[in-house]
Amino acid sequence: INTSLTTTRTQIVTQISQDVIDVNTALASIAKLNSQIGAIEIGSLVRANDLRDARQQAVEELSKKIDLFTQEQANGTLTVNFGTAAGALLVSGVFSGNTAAAATVKLAADGVPPTLTIRSWTGGEAEIAGNLDAVVPQPTGGTLAARIEVVNTVIGVSNAVDAAGVGLLRDYDRIARALAQLVNPQQAAGFNLQGSPLYATNGNAFFFDDGTGLANSTTAANVRLNAVVAADTREIAASSAAGRPNDGANASLT
Repeated sequence: INTSLTTTRTQIVTQISQDVIDVNTALASIAKLNSQIGAIEIGSLVRANDLRDARQQAVEELSKKIDLFTQEQANGTLTVNFGTAAGALLVSGVFSGNTAAAATVKLAADGVPPTLTIRSWTGGEAEIAGNLDAVVPQPTGGTLAARIEVVNTVIGVSNAVDAAGVGLLRDYDRIARALAQLVNPQQAAGFNLQGSPLYATNGNAFFFDDGTGLANSTTAANVRLNAVVAADTREIAASSAAGRPNDGANASLT
């Protein structure tokens, strides 16, 4: 389950990155259409209807991915803000976030779960590490917001080494850890078919993690069954006393 969730999370993060690319491409397209519309309509009674239709289509596609605010200016160009009128300026006239001379921004997926956020940068064509400014508010609508919600909150992150964790990964970690902490002491108190208290003599737990061997650091990703038991089920300390091969009293946790 852990592997499946982690793989799904990775796939969604990849989709988020592609969404960001698509958003930036759409913003550049709107800015270019603004330029073309302005060139035709300025000082003229002619309306660039085909170009306006293309721009509207680009806006509608963009709105599927992020929540945005648009406003047409007197010169026929369209201004696009992220989220609300007070949000980050994404398109202004003929500029989208592709030039250091513009007061507009591009978007970038920054960080890893559970801190994945959509951020902006204004430093020219290339995204420069450390030159990211947080976009406030974060997207609350569209596929981008939905995918971020799934990554950050629904799937979440493991709570390895007793970190807080979040989401399904945290929940499965807690199940694995609780199982190890419940079963290990019970098994340590019992006897196997040979009569020897296996876990009391060699210090091996019934469940443990594949790193430190400690039950309290066990997660859904690293939990392992004791190799001795995996190789021979007769080594399970099911008996409550030595010399009782048919006694399974210690196998009950109730």
